[in-house]
Amino acid sequence: MNRSFYQKYEGLILGGTAVVLAIAIWQAFWSSGKISPLFFTGPSSVVTRFGEEWTHGRLKSDMVYSGTNS
Repeated sequence: MNRSFYQKYEGLILGGTAVVLAIAIWQAFWSSGKISPLFFTGPSSVVTRFGEEWTHGRLKSDMVYSGTNS
């Protein structure tokens, strides 16, 4: 029996949609000021900071150290 694309990937589609929706709501609340940046940051800030640390910071060397330190 041939299953449709949705039937094949229903879990992935529903799970992915739930994650994207949760992140969008989190970002909307953070951007509107309903979440204090003093206690909790928004997803866009996390992504921005990750990019900065990856390109200009110590993130890569710290990850290598953590992965090889025994």
